[in-house]
Amino acid sequence: MLGPIVAARGLPLALIAPATFVATFTTSVAGAAVYTALALVSPGPVAMDW
Repeated sequence: MLGPIVAARGLPLALIAPATFVATFTTSVAGAAVYTALALVSPGPVAMDW
């Protein structure tokens, strides 16, 4: 969410893009860890009910 703001302020995109990818990857790993932890302690399914 901050990428466009810092890009508009002049920070090169070559510096913004890797940080964005790392943040996205970290968020994905954290989400997978939470679902794994919930699956271990929950008696029922933990998947989302779309």
